[in-house]
Amino acid sequence: MTVSITAASVKSVAALPLIDATGLTRAQRLGRACVSCHKRFPRPTVVVGVTGAGDSLYRCPECIVVLEPVSSHSSRVLTVSPKSGRSS
Repeated sequence: MTVSITAASVKSVAALPLIDATGLTRAQRLGRACVSCHKRFPRPTVVVGVTGAGDSLYRCPECIVVLEPVSSHSSRVLTVSPKSGRSS
């Protein structure tokens, strides 16, 4: 498998918020499940942010993800709030 990395893709990842993966499942951390509702199929498609390891985190189009600052880290690290969920 070949993965091509372009300058545009690097810039787009750099613009995403850094999210603390503590409390997320393995499937969520690997981008295989929604960070809000945990749904795996259909696979979530909206990018929410990246982990410190560089993995992209996703949500379902109908889900809402609330990000809050992590007090134990610098102000630029966020966490997924328990207030996240499906929109009505």
